[in-house]
Amino acid sequence: MDGGEVWPLVSRKLKIKHNHAQNLEIVLRELRQGKTLGGTSLEQLADKCNVSTRQIYRYFNELQNMGFKILKTVNPVTSRHGYIIKEPDNLEQGADLYLLDMIGNLEQLKNQIQSAILFVKELLLRTWLLQNGIVLPLTCPIISYNLNDAVTIHKQRLVISDSLEEPLEELKLKVIPKAAGMVARSLAAEIVARQRNLDGDYIFNIRTKRLKEVGGLIMQWGGQVEVLEPGWLRHKIIENCKLIIHEYHKKKMSKSSIYSTNDKLPISQ
Repeated sequence: MDGGEVWPLVSRKLKIKHNHAQNLEIVLRELRQGKTLGGTSLEQLADKCNVSTRQIYRYFNELQNMGFKILKTVNPVTSRHGYIIKEPDNLEQGADLYLLDMIGNLEQLKNQIQSAILFVKELLLRTWLLQNGIVLPLTCPIISYNLNDAVTIHKQRLVISDSLEEPLEELKLKVIPKAAGMVARSLAAEIVARQRNLDGDYIFNIRTKRLKEVGGLIMQWGGQVEVLEPGWLRHKIIENCKLIIHEYHKKKMSKSSIYSTNDKLPISQ
């Protein structure tokens, strides 16, 4: 894939970050040019971009998410380690990974804005309560949300809850390629990491407080998504699937009951 085809997408995505897009372009160019020189070192890349070597590793991760492969080499002359880049196998694969990454970043940004709005609403209500001599402990959160139904559409409702915050649960999911975009959109704010296996499947690491909702989504997705961890959730979903299949066959058998042509007594096929 030619750099002229990739870079306009990368530039639009990263232009909000100071020098980020420019540095990523520098890393991409230097790695390509370094193929003929036995590779480009981390120090050279860091010096070119005026960043730390740790930041260079972050740039490597972003390029890998877009379908590039970063390969480590050893310069036969200087015996120093370096890196070269291998282009994606095809343009569609790189564009798919880029768009998937963009959706996740935009969803995370949207959720950060929503969380900020809810925080300001809670702060405002606590201020009003304080002005009237009412003090709520910080362990008693005030939850604000839109109640979108046919009766009170566009109205706001405030709920005071004394329940403690739900604990975070960590999940590892195996997702087939055609379902990766769907999973990324549904769980964007809770995706910690994702990577692609050699067989083409994706591995998503999820950290969520909505375990029941996420479990329901996994059940809806069926064989497209497999729970790898935790083991107890994997076992529970398998048992639920077995129960659903059992009930389905039971219902099917009851519907297939007919009368025998010989004795006219009801039998089941």
